[in-house]
Amino acid sequence: MAYSLHLGLSEQVGVWAGALAGNLYLDDALFARTCRQLETALPRERYQEALERGKALKFENMVSDILMRHGGNSEDEASI
Repeated sequence: MAYSLHLGLSEQVGVWAGALAGNLYLDDALFARTCRQLETALPRERYQEALERGKALKFENMVSDILMRHGGNSEDEASI
């Protein structure tokens, strides 16, 4: 997420953040820092909307989206 935010994909990262919120395996400090960066990168309303859209996103779909956006192939990654 931090890399995608660096690339300027703020709104998409907001969606992913919504999908990850509350995940037990998440690095809370890194997640909180990324969310603070998102809050400054996006207008408050767009940030909240992105988080809400992410809550409806399935984890598997989020991972596929991340891999596609960063040049990976989700089928190749799944076979590793």
